[in-house]
Amino acid sequence: MACLFLDFDGVLHPDPCSRDQLFSNMVNLETAMSGIDGIEIVISSDWRKVFYSGGYAAQNVCREVRSPEEMAKHFPESLQASIVGVTPFIGLMDLSDGQLNLQHERHIECLAWLEQHRPAARWIALDDRASSFPSDCEELFLCDRSLGLTHEAALRLRRRLMSLV
Repeated sequence: MACLFLDFDGVLHPDPCSRDQLFSNMVNLETAMSGIDGIEIVISSDWRKVFYSGGYAAQNVCREVRSPEEMAKHFPESLQASIVGVTPFIGLMDLSDGQLNLQHERHIECLAWLEQHRPAARWIALDDRASSFPSDCEELFLCDRSLGLTHEAALRLRRRLMSLV
Protein backbone atom coordinates (compact mmCIF):
# COMPACT_ATOMS: atom_id res chain seq x y z
CA MET A 1 0.00 0.00 0.00
CA ALA A 2 0.96 3.60 -0.61
CA CYS A 3 -0.62 6.80 0.69
CA LEU A 4 -1.67 9.99 -1.04
CA PHE A 5 -1.99 12.86 1.43
CA LEU A 6 -4.50 15.22 -0.12
CA ASP A 7 -5.07 18.95 0.29
CA PHE A 8 -8.25 20.55 -1.12
CA ASP A 9 -7.76 24.32 -1.58
CA GLY A 10 -5.29 24.98 -4.38
CA VAL A 11 -5.45 21.30 -5.43
CA LEU A 12 -9.03 20.10 -5.97
CA HIS A 13 -9.99 23.65 -6.95
CA PRO A 14 -8.10 26.92 -7.44
CA ASP A 15 -7.41 29.02 -4.37
CA PRO A 16 -9.17 31.37 -4.17
CA CYS A 17 -12.24 30.18 -6.03
CA SER A 18 -15.97 30.80 -6.31
CA ARG A 19 -18.54 28.35 -4.94
CA ASP A 20 -19.20 26.96 -8.41
CA GLN A 21 -15.49 26.12 -8.80
CA LEU A 22 -15.32 24.00 -5.62
CA PHE A 23 -13.94 20.54 -6.44
CA SER A 24 -13.68 21.47 -10.13
CA ASN A 25 -10.41 19.49 -10.40
CA MET A 26 -11.82 16.31 -8.88
CA VAL A 27 -12.02 14.76 -12.35
CA ASN A 28 -8.26 15.24 -12.66
CA LEU A 29 -7.69 13.37 -9.39
CA GLU A 30 -9.87 10.57 -10.75
CA THR A 31 -7.71 10.53 -13.88
CA ALA A 32 -4.54 10.31 -11.79
CA MET A 33 -5.83 7.39 -9.70
CA SER A 34 -7.85 5.48 -12.29
CA GLY A 35 -6.93 1.81 -12.42
CA ILE A 36 -4.11 2.05 -9.88
CA ASP A 37 -4.66 -0.39 -7.02
CA GLY A 38 -3.01 0.06 -3.66
CA ILE A 39 -3.25 3.84 -3.23
CA GLU A 40 -5.00 5.04 -0.08
CA ILE A 41 -6.11 8.66 0.31
CA VAL A 42 -5.52 10.47 3.59
CA ILE A 43 -7.05 13.93 3.89
CA SER A 44 -4.51 16.53 5.02
CA SER A 45 -6.58 19.57 4.03
CA ASP A 46 -7.72 22.22 6.50
CA TRP A 47 -11.23 21.10 5.50
CA ARG A 48 -10.75 18.22 7.98
CA LYS A 49 -10.71 20.63 10.93
CA VAL A 50 -13.82 21.43 12.96
CA PHE A 51 -13.71 25.01 14.20
CA TYR A 52 -15.59 26.47 17.16
CA SER A 53 -16.50 30.00 18.30
CA GLY A 54 -18.12 31.26 15.09
CA GLY A 55 -16.73 33.85 12.73
CA TYR A 56 -13.80 33.49 10.39
CA ALA A 57 -12.16 30.03 10.62
CA ALA A 58 -8.59 31.36 10.95
CA GLN A 59 -9.62 33.14 14.18
CA ASN A 60 -11.37 30.13 15.64
CA VAL A 61 -10.11 27.18 17.61
CA CYS A 62 -9.87 23.67 16.16
CA ARG A 63 -10.81 21.09 18.76
CA GLU A 64 -11.25 18.00 16.58
CA VAL A 65 -10.93 16.64 13.06
CA ARG A 66 -13.68 15.22 10.88
CA SER A 67 -13.95 11.49 10.21
CA PRO A 68 -12.83 9.90 6.94
CA GLU A 69 -16.48 9.00 6.29
CA GLU A 70 -17.54 12.62 6.62
CA MET A 71 -14.74 13.77 4.31
CA ALA A 72 -15.60 11.08 1.73
CA LYS A 73 -18.92 12.83 1.05
CA HIS A 74 -17.02 15.42 -1.02
CA PHE A 75 -15.75 12.72 -3.40
CA PRO A 76 -17.29 10.76 -6.26
CA GLU A 77 -18.11 7.12 -5.63
CA SER A 78 -15.08 6.04 -7.64
CA LEU A 79 -12.76 7.50 -4.97
CA GLN A 80 -14.75 7.16 -1.73
CA ALA A 81 -13.49 3.68 -0.84
CA SER A 82 -9.88 4.90 -1.17
CA ILE A 83 -10.28 7.42 1.65
CA VAL A 84 -8.87 5.76 4.76
CA GLY A 85 -8.04 8.60 7.13
CA VAL A 86 -7.42 12.20 8.03
CA THR A 87 -4.16 13.52 9.39
CA PRO A 88 -4.10 14.66 13.00
CA PHE A 89 -4.13 18.40 13.61
CA ILE A 90 -0.74 19.40 15.00
CA GLY A 91 -2.42 21.73 17.49
CA LEU A 92 -4.09 18.69 19.06
CA MET A 93 -1.03 16.43 19.00
CA ASP A 94 0.92 15.49 22.10
CA LEU A 95 4.48 16.33 21.09
CA SER A 96 6.96 14.48 23.27
CA ASP A 97 9.49 17.31 23.40
CA GLY A 98 6.83 19.91 24.14
CA GLN A 99 7.91 21.98 21.14
CA LEU A 100 5.38 23.16 18.60
CA ASN A 101 7.12 23.93 15.30
CA LEU A 102 4.63 25.05 12.68
CA GLN A 103 7.26 25.59 10.00
CA HIS A 104 6.47 22.31 8.25
CA GLU A 105 3.06 21.61 9.78
CA ARG A 106 1.60 19.40 7.02
CA HIS A 107 4.76 17.34 6.81
CA ILE A 108 4.71 16.70 10.57
CA GLU A 109 1.02 15.74 10.40
CA CYS A 110 1.61 13.33 7.49
CA LEU A 111 4.50 11.66 9.30
CA ALA A 112 2.42 11.36 12.49
CA TRP A 113 -0.38 9.64 10.57
CA LEU A 114 2.06 7.28 8.88
CA GLU A 115 3.75 6.39 12.17
CA GLN A 116 0.41 5.45 13.71
CA HIS A 117 -1.28 3.73 10.75
CA ARG A 118 1.18 2.74 7.96
CA PRO A 119 4.76 2.92 9.26
CA ALA A 120 6.33 1.30 6.21
CA ALA A 121 4.16 2.92 3.53
CA ARG A 122 5.53 4.93 0.65
CA TRP A 123 3.71 8.22 0.19
CA ILE A 124 3.09 11.43 -1.73
CA ALA A 125 1.64 14.68 -0.42
CA LEU A 126 -0.44 16.52 -3.02
CA ASP A 127 -0.45 20.12 -1.84
CA ASP A 128 -0.11 23.74 -2.95
CA ARG A 129 1.94 25.01 0.00
CA ALA A 130 5.64 24.31 -0.30
CA SER A 131 6.21 26.04 3.05
CA SER A 132 4.31 23.26 4.82
CA PHE A 133 7.08 20.80 3.89
CA PRO A 134 10.88 20.80 4.12
CA SER A 135 12.50 22.14 0.95
CA ASP A 136 14.10 18.73 0.30
CA CYS A 137 10.85 16.74 0.72
CA GLU A 138 10.83 14.33 -2.22
CA GLU A 139 7.32 13.18 -1.33
CA LEU A 140 5.77 16.59 -2.08
CA PHE A 141 3.89 16.91 -5.37
CA LEU A 142 3.30 20.65 -5.61
CA CYS A 143 0.35 22.25 -7.40
CA ASP A 144 0.03 25.83 -8.58
CA ARG A 145 -2.58 27.14 -6.14
CA SER A 146 -4.13 29.46 -8.73
CA LEU A 147 -4.94 26.46 -10.96
CA GLY A 148 -5.02 23.43 -8.70
CA LEU A 149 -4.51 19.94 -10.11
CA THR A 150 -4.63 20.45 -13.86
CA HIS A 151 -5.00 17.60 -16.34
CA GLU A 152 -1.30 17.82 -17.20
CA ALA A 153 -0.32 17.75 -13.52
CA ALA A 154 -2.67 14.79 -12.98
CA LEU A 155 -0.81 12.82 -15.66
CA ARG A 156 2.52 13.55 -13.92
CA LEU A 157 0.97 12.60 -10.57
CA ARG A 158 -0.29 9.35 -12.10
CA ARG A 159 3.26 8.38 -13.08
CA ARG A 160 4.46 9.14 -9.54
CA LEU A 161 1.63 7.12 -7.99
CA MET A 162 2.35 4.17 -10.27
CA SER A 163 5.97 4.20 -9.14
CA LEU A 164 4.83 3.72 -5.53
CA VAL A 165 2.88 0.50 -6.01
